[in-house]
Amino acid sequence: MAFLGISWKGTLFFALLCALSLNPKATSAFEIAMMEGHNSSARLAPILIEIYKSIGIEAKVVTLPSKRTLYAVNKGTLDAEMIRVSNAEKEFPNLLRVPPPLYTFSGHIGGLKEKCGKYRTLKELQGVKVGLTNGIIWAAEKASKLGVQIVEKKDNAALLSGLVSGEYDCAFLADPVYKSAKKGMFSGFDLQIVFPNISKTKAFHFVHVRHKKLIPQLTKAIEARKKKGSILE
Repeated sequence: MAFLGISWKGTLFFALLCALSLNPKATSAFEIAMMEGHNSSARLAPILIEIYKSIGIEAKVVTLPSKRTLYAVNKGTLDAEMIRVSNAEKEFPNLLRVPPPLYTFSGHIGGLKEKCGKYRTLKELQGVKVGLTNGIIWAAEKASKLGVQIVEKKDNAALLSGLVSGEYDCAFLADPVYKSAKKGMFSGFDLQIVFPNISKTKAFHFVHVRHKKLIPQLTKAIEARKKKGSILE
């Protein structure tokens, strides 16, 4: 049987193409976007996969450069954003926040003692080159308010490399990034926090709007996990 001169196989193929075009997610696996080179996300990944498993979903992690994760989830190519600050949905409206915060962190400005340490007030940073990791919303908002000259880096490792190479004097550093740097490959450098606690930020898990029905289940599962102790120490 043919429809408008097209065989039933052709009609079926056409219908399949239409369905795929309406749904940008072409795979059945539940995929969670994770920022490349983000230590907290890497530590959180197995915990979040366990949380999804507890509600009957087998999830996997897809690693992308920082801001690309937001675009991929907002478009619907991926299903969820592992962790972002509370106002991510302002710029990416297809992201829905799962209410319980996964953790809270402090944001600082810091760098090498002999370079960043020469600035005594935040006002002195106006017009000065300051590094930040691309896609890190709290840092971008603070940079805009302070009037600094932003130098964006693709991930935290590149951000720290720019500091120690002298590309910029200071950088926006989340507390986990700074602590990791002091213990890891940058431990030999005299990194210090110069302007502490310029931001106190809650970080949340986000899902694409098509997964809205999962939010109550995820909320209960995250709260149950937090009762066992902090998700990230």
